[in-house]
Amino acid sequence: MLHLPLKNQTYLLVEDEYYAASDLVVWLENLGARVLGPISHLEHGMEVCRGLQNVDAAILDVNLQGQTVFPLVRELLEMNVAVLFVSGHGRAFIPQRYRALPHFDKPPNMKSLLDHLIKLAEARANDAAP
Repeated sequence: MLHLPLKNQTYLLVEDEYYAASDLVVWLENLGARVLGPISHLEHGMEVCRGLQNVDAAILDVNLQGQTVFPLVRELLEMNVAVLFVSGHGRAFIPQRYRALPHFDKPPNMKSLLDHLIKLAEARANDAAP
């Protein structure tokens, strides 16, 4: 039987680099996840955010075509969506209030990223349990 550790999980992917985005989409879908995106413009990300429902986490690049993604981060966190960064920018580039959020350097260590996504899924399942 095929093991799909991210089955029934939905991720918003905000990434403007074509190959990085494509690799992440294929990888997530191969693990059973549903992917919304990739979204490559901040404005589009903000529009999508307003209509989001049932998203387990958002995977965000910090810099989208010269614009920082932090207005979107604020909106997602207000909606209780888990946020993590996959970016070529280090933590020093991230505002202090968001530095505690998970951060993976590009290219990410896929095992570490998967382990983190599984932990998020388990935490959400435990929060939803009666």
